[in-house]
Amino acid sequence: MPAGKAVLRCALSDDRAVVTLTGRTEALMDAVYPVTFEAESLLAADSLAARRYREKTREGRAKDKTELLVFGQDKIAGEDKIAVDVFKNGRLRRTLPVPLGTLDPLGALYRFLGDSGNRNPFLVTDGRRVFEVHMMPGRREEVATPSGRRSVQVWDAAVKVISGKPHVLEKASIRVWTSADDPFTMWKAAVALPYGVFSTQKVDEEL
Repeated sequence: MPAGKAVLRCALSDDRAVVTLTGRTEALMDAVYPVTFEAESLLAADSLAARRYREKTREGRAKDKTELLVFGQDKIAGEDKIAVDVFKNGRLRRTLPVPLGTLDPLGALYRFLGDSGNRNPFLVTDGRRVFEVHMMPGRREEVATPSGRRSVQVWDAAVKVISGKPHVLEKASIRVWTSADDPFTMWKAAVALPYGVFSTQKVDEEL
């Protein structure tokens, strides 16, 4: 039974790329535990460097929770790092130093799908830690899609925390299925964690 549905959109202009992800639980899940999610990543169009990441979530009957990451554009003096200001519900909670080139989660997905020459490794921050993500190509296979069977490339991800506390993703099995030829389209993704398996599948080519 599908738990929810999400829509991923990308827009590119002369000076920036904007990636948005919106999602919510389906009607049956809403009756038990409704969840809504909105996220937006702003990247520089020329370098795809992260500029800002914002997300808003609501779980159950609780109030909205917001998080904003603002990426500095200048290096920290004497280091190959920049500062990321992390805001929670409008209040500055911390300033996190991260290596140059670190991306937000949506920005990393955009770069992986769109830049065939720059897939490994990715440095990604969630505002608390920095992950190093390696995408390793595997076999090619065919999968069923709404428009028929498609040839896809299978990728396995390896995640390691290089700054901050350990995270459950380091123990996860992560697999992504993309179209076999550029431009890349992500058809499926699955994450197996110690407490369960989560998966998503593309349902409409027009979205």
